[in-house]
Amino acid sequence: MQAFSEIASWGRYKKETLNSGLENYINNQYAHALSNLGDLSTRNPVWSTESPWLSFDHLRELLNSFPLLLYTWSAVYDPSRFSLAAMVRMQQTNSAIHGAIWSLMLELKGLSDLVNDINALYEVLALSPGIEDGHLSYPREEYAEQKGMSIEFRNVGFGYPSAPNKVLNNLSFKIGPGQLCVIVGENGCGKSTTINLINRLYECDSGEIHIDNRPIRDYKVSTLRAAINIMYQSYTHFPLAIKENLLMGCAETTNPDKDIEIAAKLGGAYEFIQKLPDKFETNIQPVTSGWESFNCGEGDRKKFKCLDDGKRTDLSGGQWQRLAISRSFMKNSVNTRLLCYDEPSASLDPKAEAAMFERLRELRGEKTMIFVTHRFGHLTKHADLIVYIGDGSVIEQGTHKSLLAQGGEYAKMYNIQSEAFLD
Repeated sequence: MQAFSEIASWGRYKKETLNSGLENYINNQYAHALSNLGDLSTRNPVWSTESPWLSFDHLRELLNSFPLLLYTWSAVYDPSRFSLAAMVRMQQTNSAIHGAIWSLMLELKGLSDLVNDINALYEVLALSPGIEDGHLSYPREEYAEQKGMSIEFRNVGFGYPSAPNKVLNNLSFKIGPGQLCVIVGENGCGKSTTINLINRLYECDSGEIHIDNRPIRDYKVSTLRAAINIMYQSYTHFPLAIKENLLMGCAETTNPDKDIEIAAKLGGAYEFIQKLPDKFETNIQPVTSGWESFNCGEGDRKKFKCLDDGKRTDLSGGQWQRLAISRSFMKNSVNTRLLCYDEPSASLDPKAEAAMFERLRELRGEKTMIFVTHRFGHLTKHADLIVYIGDGSVIEQGTHKSLLAQGGEYAKMYNIQSEAFLD
């Protein structure tokens, strides 16, 4: 329950939640977990137990009695200073101060969590994209049998609100349905931004984007995103078990166990998952919940074992990336028209990289594919279109052979990579 609450409220999960249309699924899973939990507290489970806090009470009684013992010793040492009224007043004051301090200590953790939750809520509300929804469902009836989607950028300009300069300037290119396109260029040139615009995480400031010969603004956002599968370079680590992480790729699947296993094999994650103690049930990034409660002793932990988040299992960068790739294969139905991959092999070894690109190239012609990458070898030679972006504009575009023949920026970058292997 805590995990789904975190996913729903923290900004770090917002991009992938929106991209995959997971809002309803997350809400339903949270409601289901809350219903199963009943009246048990996840934040302070020790408050739900009937067992006495023996160690807590003994310590509290000792501290409560200490001022009285000190005053009694003082009265014996100097009887002239003894006053019954002073003793009663001192005891009352001590109890009040002591109770306030202990109450503050007990509430401090809960107050801190509450403030953090409120901050997270306002951060999420502030992240509202403000995208105006269209009126057409995607795909339109006349394109129902089309393989993939066509995408056209027409003099698109865009800048992030917090950035002083434009990221894209008069960007224009066209990808046909079912084509494999590779977008290349130096860091910061706007490659990843193009994917954000296609998925309508942002609106372009100028120019137009057309999907299947229709302005992208005309389509309902939910139906367009349902046809697009994106794996970002900064892919999301959901605080869930491996099985649930993969399920986030296609929460509406009717055969989750089978589809998850197939996706794990396609993404190259199946082998390392089978070596984990709990395999697909392994909790790779658990959230903390009831165990952060103040004064939750060992005896109470046994009573609240259902809230135990389990031992953290660390994955390597390559394993995380294989998991993210496998999650993307979950959304590989006939309804998916566009596959976008932003640096999908950054953490993979050469063997795993070659195997992954080979599997993805098998989808060529069935779906439109866009790759943002710095590694040319396994993709560019097979691409229908290569778009070289520099300073937010298209510098060159064409096939691998045609761009090499031009001897321009693409050829220079390709030759630099080739020479590294030839030396």
